[in-house]
Amino acid sequence: AATLVVGVGIGRMSRAPVTEGAPGLAATDPAAEAANAADAAEPYRMAAITHLVSSQALLTSFPADTDAGRAGEVADWAGKLLLTTRLLRDTPAGEDPQIGTLLADLEIVLAQLAALPVGGSEGTVRTELEIINDGIDRRNVLPRIRVATAARGVAEP
Repeated sequence: AATLVVGVGIGRMSRAPVTEGAPGLAATDPAAEAANAADAAEPYRMAAITHLVSSQALLTSFPADTDAGRAGEVADWAGKLLLTTRLLRDTPAGEDPQIGTLLADLEIVLAQLAALPVGGSEGTVRTELEIINDGIDRRNVLPRIRVATAARGVAEP
């Protein structure tokens, strides 16, 4: 979340100043405007990639964590990541076709993990984990995260 706030600040500071033109109208150069839009979106993309790396760590470790009886910690971690995922979907990073669809699929998985029945029976937790794992596999969430982060030069956790 802090990364997202920093990204918003950088995005606002990187806006191009209004050029001179007719009174009351801002003259803009379409090429400069496109470059400024791309530059303004970059902090959001970097925040999304950082978030994807954190999400990858959770998705990789949650089976062992839940087996060790830490389902509550997994649910808390997933809840925090879910909030950031929802915020990122409403930024320019969420408009990127690859990252946007990945964030949408990740949101579903994180919502399931955040709702893990902490005090439930072992059979109930096992069933929920099987459903979550099936969703991760069906949507290819982990491979897509690896591709998205590798394409931007981020090492795996």
